[in-house]
Amino acid sequence: MDDGQRLWNAILDRPFSRSLRQIYADWLEEHGDPRAELIRLQDRAVPRDPWREVELLRSHEAQWLGSIAQHAQDWTFRHGLLTRVTVEAERFLAHGDEWTRRPGLLGVVLTKARDHVNALAACPWLERIPFLWLDQNDLEAEHAAILATSPHLRRVQWLSLARNALLGNGVQPLLASAHLRRVRALDLGSINMGPGFTLPTAGIGRQVRWLNLFGNELDASALLTWLNAPGWVDSLRDVRLGDAPLRGLLPRLAASPVMVRLRALSLSNVDTPADELQSFAAAPAIAGSRSLILWGLWEMRDEGIRWLVRSPHLRRLRHLSLEGSIQGSEGFACLGEPGVLPGLRSLHASVTYRVDRTDDLTPGMERLFAGTLIRQLRRLNLQNTPIAGTALARLTGKAVLPLRWLRLVIGDGAATEALGDLVSKGCLDRLRALRLTTGNGLAAVINQLGRLPDLRRLDWNSCHGEDLGTLIRHDFAKLESLTIWNIDGTSEIYHAAFARWLARQPLLSLLLPAALNETVAWICQQHLPHLAELYLSMDVTTEAHLAVWPGLARLRYLRNTGDHAEPAQPNLGDSPHWSPTVRVEGQFSPATAERLRERLGPRSGG
Repeated sequence: MDDGQRLWNAILDRPFSRSLRQIYADWLEEHGDPRAELIRLQDRAVPRDPWREVELLRSHEAQWLGSIAQHAQDWTFRHGLLTRVTVEAERFLAHGDEWTRRPGLLGVVLTKARDHVNALAACPWLERIPFLWLDQNDLEAEHAAILATSPHLRRVQWLSLARNALLGNGVQPLLASAHLRRVRALDLGSINMGPGFTLPTAGIGRQVRWLNLFGNELDASALLTWLNAPGWVDSLRDVRLGDAPLRGLLPRLAASPVMVRLRALSLSNVDTPADELQSFAAAPAIAGSRSLILWGLWEMRDEGIRWLVRSPHLRRLRHLSLEGSIQGSEGFACLGEPGVLPGLRSLHASVTYRVDRTDDLTPGMERLFAGTLIRQLRRLNLQNTPIAGTALARLTGKAVLPLRWLRLVIGDGAATEALGDLVSKGCLDRLRALRLTTGNGLAAVINQLGRLPDLRRLDWNSCHGEDLGTLIRHDFAKLESLTIWNIDGTSEIYHAAFARWLARQPLLSLLLPAALNETVAWICQQHLPHLAELYLSMDVTTEAHLAVWPGLARLRYLRNTGDHAEPAQPNLGDSPHWSPTVRVEGQFSPATAERLRERLGPRSGG
């Protein structure tokens, strides 16, 4: 066994170790292997360069994948390694020995596994897989019992059994398995656990740091017994719960031993009145929390949010999500109070749809944007919540904000003017991602976007054709992704000019709506050297243009977001330009779908 294989075996034993990956990258570099550069780029060991990442994958992905590319539906390179390969269980059983003997593969997502559980349990090359997903395979208790006996799962550290609704309490043998004691991340979301479940006294638990129990019918008492059980209570750091009868959970959780060690808690769609938030916020045990996701907790009302943000024990909280949990103006206003949540860097907040809201959100928004919290955030997501110009105007004249990621719904023309003013005065110079939804023209903002020196992602919903004419007056040196969801006034669009503008941008990813399909014809006459991902709502004409476009050879991913049943001529599946590693998804005509399956195999999404 050479040094490279020994290093790879060490990574299989410790797949979360960044230091081991960097040592392995050094060894690869010494032996002239370009994977070293990809590991360092994706591990952020060197300055970020997504264009170089795509270039490396275009040049070497087929070699690194080998025969995986002919059998897998999808795959993901993360930290420079193959962390997820989605493949049918039958294909993995036939070819997995070859795939896992070559260094590089860490995880598999097995589909259609129900009829192959016995063979998987006896499969020796599963010993070389630390990340295993068995989601949505209709697994039942008998399958869990078979897998629990397999000694070949001894290396698994990430195990997902999510959305196997027939599994239920039958998951117990797996939790008790002596062969799964190294599991660190466990996903049991929506497997229908419920009354009568009892936690085994041995097995999984001693190492589990991340646990998802969302969508099960366990009550608060059963959950607390689990989370505070020996082994679990000492290791858990991140727990995700919700869609369950968990009323009364929060105050009891805050008073239990596991809360002292938790760093992240997600609670979704649970009846949680304000007095429970008051008890939770007053508990010293929450002082270690770094992330709180309270999604859709509409019963806590704005009073509960006030208790939460005023807690003296959440000074080190870094991320807070209140999506679908705010009921009115006061919920936003309390986020603007002086000195609240001094460590917060990321905020997601939006109003609930569960109650009829009649109050004006503007006073609360004005207080939020005038407060101290807004000046410390790196990420702000205010989706589904229209912003008035008077609120955004509160930021005018302030120093450069640290915001890197911003999502807003523009509520009126004054908000457009105020946002444009913020950009022109340099208040948003650090912005890297901007997501806007508006029913108004965006000219006042777009005219200033060229002033954002570091803008990398632009996501745009409900814009107007005139706005594109304004946009193409500016070029963006770092724009990686452009997404346009809906657009009106297409008669005013100069499609050829827009396509030429797209070709000048260093785009890696592009999404266009059906209203811009005429632009696609012009795009297919351009050279977009960097484009790797393309999302289109195709019609017959669009498909025909793509079929003869040489740019297909550079795409790594193509998705049809629309649905049409008519066959195109020429057929997209007959294109001579397909890359050997491209993935194609979406609904196509039967004739096109059949040719795509013949040409691309599982990579056609079928």
